[in-house]
Amino acid sequence: MNDFNRLLQKGFELHKKNNFEDALKIYKELILIDSTNPQLKLFLGTLYLQIEDYQQAKNYLEQSLEIDKNNTSVLNNLATAYEKLNQKDKAIKLYLKSIDISKNNPETFFRIANLFVNSKNFKLAIENYQKAINLKPNFINAYMNLANIFFKIEKFKEALDYYDVVIKLDNKNLNAYLNKGNIYLKIDNYTYAIKNYEKVIEIEPSHKLALGKLLFAKTQILDWKNYNELLESVIQNINKNLMVIHPSIFLSLIDQPDLHLKASRIYVNENFKNNHNNQTLNFKENTKINLGYFSSDFYDHATLRLMMDVFKYHNKSKFNIFGFSCGSEKNDGYTKKLKTYLNNCYYVGNMDLDQIHSLCKKKQIHIAIDLKGYTKDNQINIFEKRVAPIQISYLGYPGTTGLDNMDYILADNIIIPKENFEFYSEKILHLPNCYQPNEKNKTILKNKKTKKDFELDENKFVFCSFNSNYKITPEIFNIWMDILKQTPDSILWILVDNKTAEKNLLNNAEKNGINPDRIIFAEYLTESEHLNRIKFADVFLDTFPYGAHTTASEVVRMGVPIVTLKGKSFASRVAASILHQFELDELVMKNKKNYKNKAIELYNHPEELNRVKKRLADNIENSILFDSKKFTSNLEKIYLDVINKKIDLINLN
Repeated sequence: MNDFNRLLQKGFELHKKNNFEDALKIYKELILIDSTNPQLKLFLGTLYLQIEDYQQAKNYLEQSLEIDKNNTSVLNNLATAYEKLNQKDKAIKLYLKSIDISKNNPETFFRIANLFVNSKNFKLAIENYQKAINLKPNFINAYMNLANIFFKIEKFKEALDYYDVVIKLDNKNLNAYLNKGNIYLKIDNYTYAIKNYEKVIEIEPSHKLALGKLLFAKTQILDWKNYNELLESVIQNINKNLMVIHPSIFLSLIDQPDLHLKASRIYVNENFKNNHNNQTLNFKENTKINLGYFSSDFYDHATLRLMMDVFKYHNKSKFNIFGFSCGSEKNDGYTKKLKTYLNNCYYVGNMDLDQIHSLCKKKQIHIAIDLKGYTKDNQINIFEKRVAPIQISYLGYPGTTGLDNMDYILADNIIIPKENFEFYSEKILHLPNCYQPNEKNKTILKNKKTKKDFELDENKFVFCSFNSNYKITPEIFNIWMDILKQTPDSILWILVDNKTAEKNLLNNAEKNGINPDRIIFAEYLTESEHLNRIKFADVFLDTFPYGAHTTASEVVRMGVPIVTLKGKSFASRVAASILHQFELDELVMKNKKNYKNKAIELYNHPEELNRVKKRLADNIENSILFDSKKFTSNLEKIYLDVINKKIDLINLN
């Protein structure tokens, strides 16, 4: 072996050990000796790939290919460089050429499959992963990526089967267990979701998001075993700046907006660049303001039901209204009705971020309003890069996004008082009344149903709570049980969406000394049917720290008082804001003892309860809460104000 080859071998050994700096020095010395050596150029190209200098990698690999045109290693690595430089068509051509030369290389089929995944050509991706597996039966990454595709296209059985293969090959594969948990969570099989999340935590106690997902799955079936220990573990890890929980899940677990902000910041730093950047506001006087509303729930969903009158009453002479649907494509009656109020509605759920940003630029969106935050299926990453000069978080997510590029959050002075401004990364915009919009008129079909139709005893006082399962914490449930103990002729009417949750609640009631017969379960009904049955309740008991939002306005619309516990967080203060519109702040409690006592007081004093109900009934028709035109006008004033502030800022600069 001559000196050149010995030195090349030494460089390669250093390269294999990831000692890139010393390897690069040797390679650069050698290139001065022999600038035509294809092997050396291949080594240089692959090294630059590894240190993410893709342009240099491309240069050396192209030079190597010119000398050695049929080297599959060169072809594959150059294809990777093209891929990293977003030259995907060139990358595919090279992979295909590599396959023509060597049809027995599983790695090439794997790489081209990855490209097809990126371009969302899942059919070709699946075909090529399977070809890779045929050549390499234990190709774990190919099985994993196949499973991920089937998960993405919602073929859950196939996805689970492939994750099981991954686990068989590697019984400590965290992502396989995690994604199995995510699938079971998605199909409401919470027991199996819990088992898989517990397996993740068993392998890695502080795994990203697994702790939070485990807690969330347990709250869905009201399984409170180790609840406090898990919550404490989440808090400890957040204080260590570790991402162990999704921001939306955390809102329902603790009333500490400082920690909510911290959890959001951690999530943002982990998943987004969060680069603060500005966009020029191209706005001329006397031109219409272009509003872009973004939501994953433009169908029969609480958010759209609340917003429908806003879309209806927007001043079309001053505003162009665009909808951007980010979730699964749906087209029900609510979607169709929405489209009649918009200038246009775009489905962007199948677009990449560049396409979405290009569309918003084309439409010259001045203000982008995100209606869903970190909730299910929403693409808040759209806002990380900016789609508009002004970006506002509103309504569907009751907390801070932690995004530097989210300029404002819309609230009111009860939802976010001045003393809580510090807990939000956004600037606060206050609507003059309640922040929540509502439809002026609801279709409430009259029926002749009685209490008995809902398994309610005619002679019993009915406490109710129609909030989602995950909002019921062990602490608030124990308070409800204390209320029942002191109100012997009462029952608790509660909305629970699965049999396991029902069983767990009944067991917990019994442990608290309450006869399970006093817990009556309500089923999910259509909106009209649901509104109709609310009237059979005497008092609505709010959850804490995540209280009723849409449900709160539904309950007061039907004349039923709410006893709520107001905390520090946005999520805990919505019912307080709604009750304030009826001058019923007396139902807003500041601590758990008073919350319990107020519920008992209304039970013991029917004259007081009737007075509250009368106030609700007398004020429903004229309540500002249901004055959609006025609400929309106030909202538009805020939009105009932020536009003018932006213009003034530009002029100052």
